[in-house]
Amino acid sequence: MRRFKSSQRTLNEHYMEKKEIHERIKSCISVEMEEFEQLFESVLRTRVPLADSVIRYFLERTGKRMRPIVTLLTAKMVGQITEATINGAASLELLHNATLMHDDVIDKSMQRRGADTINKIWDNRVAVLMGDFFLSKCLACSNATGSLEISSVLADMVAMLVEGELEQISNIRSRMLSEEA
Repeated sequence: MRRFKSSQRTLNEHYMEKKEIHERIKSCISVEMEEFEQLFESVLRTRVPLADSVIRYFLERTGKRMRPIVTLLTAKMVGQITEATINGAASLELLHNATLMHDDVIDKSMQRRGADTINKIWDNRVAVLMGDFFLSKCLACSNATGSLEISSVLADMVAMLVEGELEQISNIRSRMLSEEA
């Protein structure tokens, strides 16, 4: 019994250490992260009550924001963080979250990060449409960077993500057919 408690304490300490490191890293770009969060929330505003409810639920359960953190830190290391950088970071995070919403529908996931998924609480139609909404906002933020290269790279990323999902579905179907034969 002592071993378990000891290893459990060690896991908790490890988690706290990782959390401290994450917070120290974020502190280097705290002003910029605040600008990111303001932009992220503002681009998700809508006049549709159902969408507002889903977005509110979603924003209460955000992840670590690793994509914007890496984007902002990289920009700071090689030059400066601009409005275009903030829009690029928002674009990546919106794309990431759109794919999570779509993945939850495809995989029939009922939980993500310990919370019920959008498709479980509302339904698949709402989850897919919200994923599409996030994707449209991703495109708007990439356009706001003023860089055709960024928009082009994001478009290529979306195509690769979709192709990967379709390939995965195709592989599963092929395996099922070969097992039935």
